[in-house]
Amino acid sequence: DNDIPTTDFSVSCSEKVWVIADIQRKLKRLLNVNLPYINVVDSDFNEDQFVSNPFGEDTYKDSYYNSHYRWKISEKDYENLAISFDYQENWPFQFHVRPSNNGLLKSNSQKKQDYLDFFCLHIWHFTYDAIYPVRVIITDNSNLEPYQFNFAFKVSVDHNQPRRENLATILFEGPELGDEEAFCNDVVNEITIFTVSDSTGQFDIANVNLTYTCGIFTCNIGQSDWISFGAAAGLTANFPYCVNGILRGKKQGFDEAQMFIQAETPGFYTLHLKPIKEFTDYEIVKHDFDNPSSVKNLALGEKASITIKSTTDSFETRGIFPSEGDFPIKLLNDNHQYEVTIFLSNNNEITGGYKGIWDVDINQLTGSKIIFHVLENQGNRDDRFSFISDLNSHSNKIPKPELR
Repeated sequence: DNDIPTTDFSVSCSEKVWVIADIQRKLKRLLNVNLPYINVVDSDFNEDQFVSNPFGEDTYKDSYYNSHYRWKISEKDYENLAISFDYQENWPFQFHVRPSNNGLLKSNSQKKQDYLDFFCLHIWHFTYDAIYPVRVIITDNSNLEPYQFNFAFKVSVDHNQPRRENLATILFEGPELGDEEAFCNDVVNEITIFTVSDSTGQFDIANVNLTYTCGIFTCNIGQSDWISFGAAAGLTANFPYCVNGILRGKKQGFDEAQMFIQAETPGFYTLHLKPIKEFTDYEIVKHDFDNPSSVKNLALGEKASITIKSTTDSFETRGIFPSEGDFPIKLLNDNHQYEVTIFLSNNNEITGGYKGIWDVDINQLTGSKIIFHVLENQGNRDDRFSFISDLNSHSNKIPKPELR
């Protein structure tokens, strides 16, 4: 449910804020509405009951619940027993979210902007503790007068995970928002990270700087080193408790790598880093739409954004020209195919661009400069819209990127 945030991100420059009281009300309402739809398999349950369904028939057997809320608890037949579950919104409900501040949850922008100046990214990672009762009603319909047995059990959720033990001693413990040092020092589990080069003929690499991010906190884990008498490269360290935290690794000559790890239990993980070559020297030249052989430099006030994506994996790099900061373009240090997309703008109006497939041979990476070509259309807004919508085919009129 979008009103109950867990882990996600938003390509936006606006901070996202949630009110904990609203989240709690929504969660209680969802429990109240959803729990009665749990169907114990082989019990006396009416699958023809009405369920509002905008995508099909209005019966339980045709609904989402029939695919996801069926609970087989044993091999026994309970055909004479009707079993139902419920939670009332006025019942007790202990609730805690971390990290939070003054009753609010907030997303945070990337601490280190490795992206373009106009590219904003907000991320969030929240974990929930909750304790609440669920009532079970079992009705025996085998007699003329039905017998009914009611009982309740406690649901305990700890850091988004089910937990049987009593959470009273840990529910509200933990560092205050913003106390990053306290969070990072509160280590609980030993985890080993192996650092490996993700290239043809994988090999271990040492001296990789490792960090671990959980919500708003980022902890410096250390640097990988040679272990097992040089047979492998890695690091063993104690990590703070976090469900689905983000492990990141950085090393000169490699693309920053990241992966989700489960730091709530001890474990072993392998972080793969891709060898790259960085190009700080790159430029854009433009060709006239009506005369593609004509080549000019960008005029004052014109700016181009460059996006290069691998066609075979998730690798992606970005650049901007003219550059107002340190935005090197990175290419994988192997034979690779990319999709290149460039947009040329002038006073926030898109006036040109390029889109095409670029095959790079590893032998070309000995060069030190990239020349990108764009096609400029100086027609009216409708003409430019039509041009951009068919940018891929128009881009065949001009050269592909060049490595020199």
